[in-house]
Amino acid sequence: MIADFSLTLRFKGARTYVQGPDIHDEMCDALIERGIVLEKVDLVCHRLIATNVTAREIPAEESPAEGVHAVFRFNGRTIVLTENGEPITLREPYDEPALVAKMELDATARRIAVDRSTGVPPVGPSGVSPDATGATPVGPTAETAVLRTFGSRDGCGTFSNAELVVALNKELLTRCFPEAKGKWLFTRLQLPQSFRKSQYARIEVQFLGHSNFRITRSALFGDGQPLGHLFFSLLPAV
Repeated sequence: MIADFSLTLRFKGARTYVQGPDIHDEMCDALIERGIVLEKVDLVCHRLIATNVTAREIPAEESPAEGVHAVFRFNGRTIVLTENGEPITLREPYDEPALVAKMELDATARRIAVDRSTGVPPVGPSGVSPDATGATPVGPTAETAVLRTFGSRDGCGTFSNAELVVALNKELLTRCFPEAKGKWLFTRLQLPQSFRKSQYARIEVQFLGHSNFRITRSALFGDGQPLGHLFFSLLPAV
């Protein structure tokens, strides 16, 4: 069993909750650093996370307790994530409009894609540089931070594969289902093989179906090869 450990998370843009892909990426990095080769990755987010979290491995046959914020399964093992109350003190600029502008949408086929070869230049002022973690402290200076460039965290920019598929899926659902009023939220990511350290020239998302928008399912592709599935839920507008 892996000893309990904490994840130091960050907010993106003006958000006050942590995005699903950041939870995925931080968990993958923590496990890869421990020498684990990740397969059968299955991240389920049960509720929004607004503080740092503690990760605790439980026996695979044990059901996660009520109240956990997320469950990360891999290689037949289970880790539960629970807020530990430690404030999040990092905030990362997130130029989502620039990323969306480079997406290719086929509304008829309900498919969306982006090529990594298409660059997104930094936009806005450059008063503050990100720290060594790629983030800036929460506070007024966050507004003047250098915005990120398009690519992956690993060698060609700062958008990870998880960030890309989540952004693609959100835009796909927003554009294809304007009648769905509310906020699209990341719910689940299933991957036969981890794609945390993989690089693809082109990433695509194909919508597969939904159940009254309570849950949607999309297929993920990297350079035409299937990667796994992504699930979103609609939080209805009030």
